Amino acid sequence: MSTTPTLPQTANARTFVRNFNILLKFMRLYGFEHSRTAEQMDKTWAELGAVLSAESDGDILLAASGGKLLLNGTPLGNSAADRNFAQLLISIGLSSVHFSSNISREDFDQFVRNFPSGGSAAAAHAEKYKRAMEGVRGIRLNEICFVPTDPGNVSPELAAQITKGILGPAGSDNPEAWFNDPGRLLQLIAAAEGARGGGAASEPARRRAASEGILPPEPEEASAKRTRGGVSDFWTEVKSGMRGLQVGSGPLVTPEQEDVCKILRLLRQMKGTDDDPEGPLAPEAFQSRLSEVSTGVRVQFNDALMALASQVQNQPQDKAFLVRLAEHMAIRFAVDTYQKGNTQVTGVQQLLERMGQEIGALREILGAHENKLKEAGITVESHTEQLERQFWTAVPEATKRTTLLSTEAWCVPPRHVSDYLAELQKLGDRDTGKEILSCYLQGVASKNADAQKKTFSGLCDLAEFYGEEEELLGQAITQVGACIGEVQDRDLRSLASAAFVRLSQEGATRRSFPVLQLMLSSLDRLEAIAPSLIQGLQQRIGLEDRLSEFFEDAVRDRKIPDGLVEIMHRLPRSGVKQLAKRFGQARFHEDCELLLDLFQKLGPEGKDYLIESLNEAPPLEAVETVGLLSRIDPRQLTEALERRLRECPRSVHDLVVRRIAYGGAPDRGQLLAMLFESLDPLIRPLALDEMGMSGDIDVVPWLLRMAQMEKSENGLEQLKAIEAVGRLRVQNAVSILRKILEAKNVFRWQYPSEVRIVAAQALAKIDPVAWHKLQSKVDLTPAQLSFPALDTEVDASGVRQRRYLRSNLSQRLVAGTTNLRENFTLDVQSMNLGGGSADVEKHCPAGTVLALRFTVGLRTVRAQVLVRESPPNTVNFEIVEITLADRARLRQLLSEADTPPTQGTAKNRVRRRVPQKSKR
Repeated sequence: MSTTPTLPQTANARTFVRNFNILLKFMRLYGFEHSRTAEQMDKTWAELGAVLSAESDGDILLAASGGKLLLNGTPLGNSAADRNFAQLLISIGLSSVHFSSNISREDFDQFVRNFPSGGSAAAAHAEKYKRAMEGVRGIRLNEICFVPTDPGNVSPELAAQITKGILGPAGSDNPEAWFNDPGRLLQLIAAAEGARGGGAASEPARRRAASEGILPPEPEEASAKRTRGGVSDFWTEVKSGMRGLQVGSGPLVTPEQEDVCKILRLLRQMKGTDDDPEGPLAPEAFQSRLSEVSTGVRVQFNDALMALASQVQNQPQDKAFLVRLAEHMAIRFAVDTYQKGNTQVTGVQQLLERMGQEIGALREILGAHENKLKEAGITVESHTEQLERQFWTAVPEATKRTTLLSTEAWCVPPRHVSDYLAELQKLGDRDTGKEILSCYLQGVASKNADAQKKTFSGLCDLAEFYGEEEELLGQAITQVGACIGEVQDRDLRSLASAAFVRLSQEGATRRSFPVLQLMLSSLDRLEAIAPSLIQGLQQRIGLEDRLSEFFEDAVRDRKIPDGLVEIMHRLPRSGVKQLAKRFGQARFHEDCELLLDLFQKLGPEGKDYLIESLNEAPPLEAVETVGLLSRIDPRQLTEALERRLRECPRSVHDLVVRRIAYGGAPDRGQLLAMLFESLDPLIRPLALDEMGMSGDIDVVPWLLRMAQMEKSENGLEQLKAIEAVGRLRVQNAVSILRKILEAKNVFRWQYPSEVRIVAAQALAKIDPVAWHKLQSKVDLTPAQLSFPALDTEVDASGVRQRRYLRSNLSQRLVAGTTNLRENFTLDVQSMNLGGGSADVEKHCPAGTVLALRFTVGLRTVRAQVLVRESPPNTVNFEIVEITLADRARLRQLLSEADTPPTQGTAKNRVRRRVPQKSKR
């Protein structure tokens, strides 16, 4: 095999590596059998053949070293593809891959098919992949091999030389490097023990520990195996000892607490600080200090190092190695102490707190990253809390269960409680989970401030589990609410308030109205004790804002849930406000009736608030009450609106008419007639439309007067009144309609053609026989009589009904605005005599009045329209003012459209939203 790659060979190798990376990506995205993967496979195989053919003996070796990729020992390059492939090889434990000249396509397919693709799962699949490649002849995988010196073979005379060899040529100048390598520390311990006549806490140390009763005696077979000189046996022993046990190769000793703290302080001294004039601890000093520690502590320290050393092949070591070593010792000592019954749970916490202080000091020296997080205002978990979390991870399940079912359940970190409860749920053991939650809740009433603190914090994390047990959730809210008023410590009260808010929010999310009643009762009691807290708690809970969600659920389920009325009685003003707003947004008659029924259950207090809001609230807030008041007290509504409409803008007038129309009151026609003179002239035609659609016969006399009124501020008023009379089938209007149709001047008809057309259409509805006799005499063509006003669908489900048939225009109809500072054009897609829909690039808010000019060839139609709620890039508009001549031209334009008008109906209108609750 040549040693120096040629330039063509290097270029081919780089192309192969790049294509191989792309091939791995395609495999992750599409799978091995996909066509794109197969195409990339062929390309990569061809590049590999090019590399092999460029080599004199036909073999190549791709190796990874120091993050670089080597081709036959020479750096291939420093591109991203080269670095990625090198890191990928290292991550799966390979030092190099040897491609032989006799490699076949089948060999290469097997090499690629199961190749680990990197990431967190690469190491887990590496061993399986290596075994699968053992029978492949054309490719050989070379694993990374660590060859430490066997500590049992270190002689006292060579201790100094061993130390120097471990530190390396730069060790004396940079002792920092050996802190991050557990293997080197093991050699230092071996050298220290060798200088005293034995291996690094190996056979002599273990024998002394066993003779002193610190360690159990070891079988002779295990001792013989431990002293064998084979390097591979040593590392195999370390790895096998770590599997499942998660500690060293043998059982850990349980020294006194002070001895463990000595080791923790020694680790801290190894690193030193910038303020220490002596600098960090030197390796020789470390060996000397370690020799002064008791045998049991040295054995434990050695086992911890061996445990970490076994992980060297899988993850790189960093400056946090000493912290992990200290944590390992502290956690195992605490677990052994607790399991043997030498201390209670509270004692374990004190023990972890003391050790956490020692480790925290070490962490401050090493924690430059955490210091940056603290400076940025990001909360970092204290080391005592980390130790406590790791402690409960190491505790056996049986011990953990015993603790969770005791009064000291609050000691277990919420994360582990949550995991345990989740497992119980999977097993269907609801009773045990309920008992654990009950035991955990006992920490609220504890006399121990630390117990209360941890319980309040834990309740925030466990709120979802309490939410599944309505009774326990109510108890938790009641007890925590009582504690808020009792505790004097400010921090403790803050934690209790957070728990109270979180539990209350969980009750609201699950629509547990009995629990919410308990929450409101707790707030009432707190108001007498600490009234300053109430407003903040109410805002954080946000129950008043969630009332709209409760009403939405009731409308979706088509029934009033149990307990909702009681909640509204406790929050009358907020409840009535949200209910009135939702009533005004209802689009189905059944929704209106359900919400009205819910409002009537509140009694006179709800009505009083509506009237107060109508008279005193700002216009946009007052208009929300119109719909409900039109159903329960139209007289007071009329009196108040006649006064308030004078001070309100046109948009509010429009909202008032629509709220009354959608409210569905039987006498809404008369109500609109009484308000007619107070309405804006542009809104009056809309009110006349609603009178005709209302079915209110009592408004007929007023409509007949309007039908005979020839002059008004808006030319549409007479037309709309005639259409309303026709919709209501008023027999008394026949004579008036005949007069409009037959009246003539000397040379022409007395009334404009548009008025006569509308009168003819109304007469055809009221008295078809009379219209049939008169039809031939009125000089009106069928095209002119097209687009009659649609009748009311009595049994329709929707509150909003179409007034005219709508035509989808086949020819483009362009409309332009004329009343804006920056005018724009609209591309009208569909239209009828009442309005239409157009595409537009500019946003037009609802309520905007636009003066439009429609152009078709040489014909133009002018009208004023009111913009309605529209989807993006669309404008829905309703015509509110148009001259009779322009309306006649618009009718002719629509009658000439190629597409026939579509027949719409509100009878079978369905809800567009999916009936799915927001509950968990």
